[in-house]
Amino acid sequence: MLKKKSFIEQARYTRPLYLMSNSGGCENIVASAGGQGREKLSKEQLAAQHQARIDAMRPRKKKHIQDSWFPLAGEGGYTITHSEDGEAVHTTVVMPQSHKNTVKVHMAKPEPIKLIYCNKFTESKPAPYSVELHIEPLLVMDVHAHSSHSEVIGLLGGNYDPRRLVLQILRAVACRSSSSGIHCDMCPVSQTEASERLHDEGLEVVGWYHSHPTFFPNPSLQDLDTQSHMQEWFAKTASAPLVGFILSPYCPTSRTSASDYRCLIVESNNERTNIPYRLTVDVISNEFDPSTLLRRMDAIFLLHEESSEAMVDFNTEFRSEPPLTYLEKCVESARQHLKSSLPPLAEEAEECILRSVLQACNTLIVLKQTKSELVAEKHG
Repeated sequence: MLKKKSFIEQARYTRPLYLMSNSGGCENIVASAGGQGREKLSKEQLAAQHQARIDAMRPRKKKHIQDSWFPLAGEGGYTITHSEDGEAVHTTVVMPQSHKNTVKVHMAKPEPIKLIYCNKFTESKPAPYSVELHIEPLLVMDVHAHSSHSEVIGLLGGNYDPRRLVLQILRAVACRSSSSGIHCDMCPVSQTEASERLHDEGLEVVGWYHSHPTFFPNPSLQDLDTQSHMQEWFAKTASAPLVGFILSPYCPTSRTSASDYRCLIVESNNERTNIPYRLTVDVISNEFDPSTLLRRMDAIFLLHEESSEAMVDFNTEFRSEPPLTYLEKCVESARQHLKSSLPPLAEEAEECILRSVLQACNTLIVLKQTKSELVAEKHG
């Protein structure tokens, strides 16, 4: 009667054992299942056998860091930057302080900002009212927009004539903002202070403005959402309608040196989607006192005294062909806006206004230089 082999005996694997000989070479000992027999191989045979084992090994797949999110062991951490829709667009691993450099483990191109076309009112769908923009608030908005590489924001004051169906914009007050470069939010405290300032002058809040520094002044989805909420809130608390104003001082597609701008409102369709409509703006120069222009820009100076990180250096070159500095660009934009106002200004009045704009830019230049010197002294 034959005995069945145990499971261990059936699964026993005969493998070569490598031992070092006294001469420094290798001896290959082949042990059979019974443990008997010894065969000595030459160095050439050993080398060939060793290479055959290496070739038979399955190559190990390399693990790419960017394909896997992982927690860092020990010290360190990572910072994730998100786009407007919440998608991670840039992640940086921060190593312990002993490491000087950071390691970028993931980089994706951020989605471009989606700008929404502004529909025009027609004869079949007329505008609910017309807009008269005084030249003073236009110049204040324009200088404010030109002064920063990031988005700026502010409030508009004026009044509404329900009999004529005319919204008059008479003041612009710069406000503090938290800007990410692609969008900004108005500081609630600064917004309250600006509102009180307008009310003290006997004006109502009739709109808000912000800039798109280097792209077209059509609204983004976030702009439409903000405009919709503000229109809804002001409809319950104010007698005047509320408009949104967007300026683009450095849009590369602009055909002139003047800042492009849009004045808009939103309406909801049956699907509750915010649809932007562009309002026609008449620029008015009546009863303009050039001596008050600099005083209206005080808020801009104060904001840049607080923070000058994104402040434009007006002494630097805006473009090389044809040559144009940021200072010249801002003054020329103001000049062209003045030319578009009605009734036409006298040449002396126009030059007086442009001198005020130039003085405002020079004030900003001094602020920029002073901030730069303070930073240099701090780090020097």
